[in-house]
Amino acid sequence: MIQRLREVHTESLDNPYFGRGALLAAKRNYDGAKQSGNFMGALEAVRAVGKELTFSGKPDDALETYQQADQMLQFMRQAGAPPKLISQWEGNVHLGRAIAGLRKAENENCVHCQDGEGCLFPIRPKGVHALRTGAEIARDNLVEVIRRNPDNVAAVWLLNIAHMTLGTFPDGVPKTYDLPRTRLQSEVDFPW
Repeated sequence: MIQRLREVHTESLDNPYFGRGALLAAKRNYDGAKQSGNFMGALEAVRAVGKELTFSGKPDDALETYQQADQMLQFMRQAGAPPKLISQWEGNVHLGRAIAGLRKAENENCVHCQDGEGCLFPIRPKGVHALRTGAEIARDNLVEVIRRNPDNVAAVWLLNIAHMTLGTFPDGVPKTYDLPRTRLQSEVDFPW
């Protein structure tokens, strides 16, 4: 049985849909797009590499990757690409960077959390992060996502969570995007 588990583990390493396999596939896509001169394909692949690095628990590497996307977007601006296209891609990069920031915050503050109260929603005072950089990255980038698309409810939700982890909720959240208190109350007693 142990041998079979090792085999399954080895076989899954290069699965193109998750883990290392998805990251390697994204990197291959980037290399291929770059070699063929497909700028937009390369930009999409850079975004995918950042996403897979975040999913793989490497948010700092993901944040570096998103810096490469920023350089590509700057090139698009200088080349006169349509502003709507640039804004759309900036929103995608900001969202990816925000999620990487949240993952960084989670890794640095919650992975070794010894107090379960810090991990419950809504986040309580014991859950406020001592290491703030990841949540600050998330907050700043989520504001940019929402500025481009105010109807992005996922970004609004995550912005509120980022503020909770920073201890600036609700006062730090722009009133337009502040979650109603009724959304933070359960209709049932918990735990049961």
